Amino acid sequence: MASMRSRASTATRNMRATSIASTYSVDSRSRTETPGPSDSAKKDVSSNLPPHYLLRPTYPNPFDGGIECSLDDLLSFAKYLPEAGKLMRMLLQGGEAAKSAKWKEMLEEILALELPRGTSENGGNGEDVDMIGVEEVRQEEKRGKQTESQGQKPGRVLLIYILLLFIRTLLPRQITENRAYLVRVYTEKRNTASRLILRYDMLLHWKKPANHYLVVASPEPTSTLNPLPVAPPPVVRSRYPPTRHFMPNILPTLIAAPVGGFQTKAIGERMRHHITELDTYLLLREEQIEGWANVRLMMTLSTVISLWSWLRVSNEKLEAMEVHGWEELGGIAEENMWFLQEVKEEAKHAARAD
Repeated sequence: MASMRSRASTATRNMRATSIASTYSVDSRSRTETPGPSDSAKKDVSSNLPPHYLLRPTYPNPFDGGIECSLDDLLSFAKYLPEAGKLMRMLLQGGEAAKSAKWKEMLEEILALELPRGTSENGGNGEDVDMIGVEEVRQEEKRGKQTESQGQKPGRVLLIYILLLFIRTLLPRQITENRAYLVRVYTEKRNTASRLILRYDMLLHWKKPANHYLVVASPEPTSTLNPLPVAPPPVVRSRYPPTRHFMPNILPTLIAAPVGGFQTKAIGERMRHHITELDTYLLLREEQIEGWANVRLMMTLSTVISLWSWLRVSNEKLEAMEVHGWEELGGIAEENMWFLQEVKEEAKHAARAD
């Protein structure tokens, strides 16, 4: 059991280190369940949040469906990207193997592509489907037109498509799935600490400017007396169809409370969203990505794929735990392998101080 606890805490710390963007260095002694920022301090931090956290959420959430829908999306995408067969097979396989896969090598192979082999101009199986922009890039280069895609080789364009698939569909789906499990955990095991390492927002370090963690309460999508769909803010059409359009309100949509709110205030407190670099990935726009060097594009995509793979495994573990009545989450947090190691160390320190 001791070795399992060590592996769990080590794996969690290693996962957080995968982010290529700058993350905040957080003193481990401060990452405890209590004490934390006061309610007034949290309100002050929330009042200074970027505007995209304050937008009205889309309701109903368009990312329901869980891993089954994500795997269907990957299968559909694989039909038109046969050259990425190794990548797609590993993604579909999932499990522990995918968490340690060599994504960078697979992405380098895709980047080197000139044009996927064995595909027609209308798709891999002859259907009347756009070959996700690759043929258009080839024709533009032949004509020498000045377009948004000029200078981007087909392999690079395909990597952009894969990145957009992950940040606009796959990651949001698994975040939605993860939060659904968390609601059930905190409802049925009311003493469960919020720093459960299987949470989606525990994959990367929590941001902590001005000595306060950035947390966002779950907005309620609509009134319990009028549970009608809420019109979302205008979407920004994707330049890479058929990938999903950019949703300015993606984060409020993902973290929204159920209609009528949570059962108790304590559940709502535990369901608050902690801002990490994961949020940054979900808010990426096409023009940002197009301006990146190939190295940054591949590193970002490798990180995003790794995050999705880890989150998928976390959801699978939560599913198994639920079948057994959440027995593995019982007992004291500092003695449980599924809670952040820093919480356990701080609890032991507090006990010695007493």
